Amino acid sequence: NDDLQSGCFDYLFQYVHQLANQLESTLDNAGRPLIETTTVIVLSEMGRTPVYNSSGGKDHWPYTSMLMFGNKVRGGSVVGATDDRLITAPVGLDDGQPASKGVSIQSGHLLAGLLTAFDIDPGAYFTENPLRAPFT
Repeated sequence: NDDLQSGCFDYLFQYVHQLANQLESTLDNAGRPLIETTTVIVLSEMGRTPVYNSSGGKDHWPYTSMLMFGNKVRGGSVVGATDDRLITAPVGLDDGQPASKGVSIQSGHLLAGLLTAFDIDPGAYFTENPLRAPFT
């Protein structure tokens, strides 16, 4: 299971890296690199448990991670946290850091934050408050 999953990650990241390079080296009609006008989010709707099951595999897990880069994304930062059982911990939506009165980040928070970063009112699409932490 680990060998197969690691190989899949290597394959994915190879192409994400290729995409990033292509966006940096390709210019739009105004002469700007496409990376300056493109936002990339790599996200899965589920992850795998951090422990093996009785068959030596890892079960589906509702907690996952994501990778974002490009326009409107604050680089070099970590948003979110887990507890000692590796379950999503509540965080503040403005800074993405653990907060006792925070929320567990959901896709609606992320997408509302992305819309907000582009000056689009997310209220017509999402009921969740926007996650502002990863966006500039």
